[in-house]
Amino acid sequence: MADTKSIEQILSEMKSTADELRGNMGEFKSIKGKVIELETQLKEVTGLKDVVALIESKMKAPGSASVAPVAEASKAAFMEFVMKGKGGMSPEAIKSLVVGDDSKGGYLVPADFQAAVIKVMYDFSPIRSVANVIPASSGEVQLPIESGDIGASWVGENDDSGDSQSTYKFGLKTLTAHKLMARVDISNDLLDSSPVNVEGLLRDRAGEKFGRTEGTAFISGTGHKQPEGIMTNSSVAAVAGGNASAITVDGMLDLYGALKTAYDANARYIMSKKTMVGIRKLKDTNGLYYWQPALTAGLPETFNGIPILKCSDMADIAANAYPVAYGDFRAGYSIVDSKQMTVVRDELTQAANDLVRFIFRQRVGGMVVNADAIKKMKIATSV
Repeated sequence: MADTKSIEQILSEMKSTADELRGNMGEFKSIKGKVIELETQLKEVTGLKDVVALIESKMKAPGSASVAPVAEASKAAFMEFVMKGKGGMSPEAIKSLVVGDDSKGGYLVPADFQAAVIKVMYDFSPIRSVANVIPASSGEVQLPIESGDIGASWVGENDDSGDSQSTYKFGLKTLTAHKLMARVDISNDLLDSSPVNVEGLLRDRAGEKFGRTEGTAFISGTGHKQPEGIMTNSSVAAVAGGNASAITVDGMLDLYGALKTAYDANARYIMSKKTMVGIRKLKDTNGLYYWQPALTAGLPETFNGIPILKCSDMADIAANAYPVAYGDFRAGYSIVDSKQMTVVRDELTQAANDLVRFIFRQRVGGMVVNADAIKKMKIATSV
C-alpha cells in the first residue's frame, strides 16, 4: 500500500513553499526599487546634460559654436588696439581686450598671434626643435630629475632584495619660466596703413627678437633670471677632442662613443656654421669626406651618418672651446613656455622719432634635466 503523507507533513511543506515565495517576492520588490531608482537618476542626468549645454551656450564655453566669433572679436580688438591705442578704440572693442596678470600690465595677445610668434621663434632658436617643450599656465613647473643607475643583483628565495648596489637618484627640480621682453618700434605712418601688414611685421620682429635672445640662453645661459644653458651646465660631461687647437675625426668619434647607446636613436650633433665648415674638410684614409650632405630637401646634413643641427650660438673651433655637443636633447633638455604673452603700447618713449613702441612680454625657461643624455667636446688634449 502506497505511503500517504500526514496532514502535518503537508502543512509543513506548504508553509515552506509559502516562505520561499515570500522571499522571492521581497527580492523582486528590491530589484524593482533599484530599477525605479536608476530611472530617476537617468532622468536627472538627462536634465543636467540639457542644463550644461545651455550654460555652455550662454558662457561661450569651448566646444560651442560661438567660440569662433569670440576669437574673431578678440583678434579684431587686438588689431584695433595696435593701430589706434586704447584711446581710439570703441567701447565694444575695449571689452574684448583681456588684461594680463603681469605686474607691468598690458593686454594678452590672441592665441593665434602668440602661436605665430612662437613659430617664428623656432627659426632663430634651433634648440626648440629638438628639446622637450612644455606649455605651462604658471611661472614654474616641477620636473623629475633622474641620475645614476638602478642596481640589479641575484637573490635567493628568502634573501633580502635590497637595492644596495643602486646608484640611482630621483628628485624634483623647479623649472622657472623667466620674463623675456621684446621691443618693436613701428612708425605712425605704417600704423595708418593696412593692419594685415602691421600684424605680420609685429609677429616677425617680436618672434625674431624673442628667438635670438632665448636661443643664446639655451646654449650659454647662466640660469639666473634666464634659462640654464646646455653648455654651461657643469653636469654635462666633456670629452677631449685630442688636439689643442683643431677638431679631429678621432675627437668626433670619441664624442660619439661617450654617449650611452640608449640615447643614440634620437641623438644629433649641434654646432655653429664655422665649425660645420671645419668638419666638412675632414676625410678618411681614402680621401672621402665624412660629411654627407642631405640627399633630400628638408632632411638634415649628417656627419658619419648622424644628423647635425646648426646653431649660431655654439662656440667656434678654438683652444679650450666647446664647439660641439652630441646627445638626445629631447631627453636631456626641457623648455617651459608660458601660455600668456602680453603687449604694452608705448606712445611716449619714441614719440620724438614719430614711432610707437610695442613691448611684448613672454615667460620662457630652460634647464638640463638629464645630463647623461648629452656630451660636449672640448678642443684640448685632455679635460
